[in-house]
Amino acid sequence: MNPPHHSADVRMYLVANSARIEVAGCLDNTCTLRQPQALPPCEAELVVVVIDSQERRWTVALPDGASSESDLVKIEYR
Repeated sequence: MNPPHHSADVRMYLVANSARIEVAGCLDNTCTLRQPQALPPCEAELVVVVIDSQERRWTVALPDGASSESDLVKIEYR
C-alpha cells in the first residue's frame, strides 16, 4: 500500500484589482497575508499552487477589503 500523496510546498495568493497578494495561510473565512496591503471591498481569486504545479482557484469576495494595518483579511467563498 502506498502512503497518501501530499505536497509539502504549497503557495497561496489572492488576485485582486490586478494585484497578486501573497497569502501565508487561510482558516475558515480568514486569510493571513504575508504583508498587509490596503484593498477596497472587491471580488478576488484565491489561488493555491502545490509543488507539482497543480493549481486550484476559488472566486472569493473581500467584503471588508484589506487594511495596510493588518495581515488578516475576511473572505467569502462564492
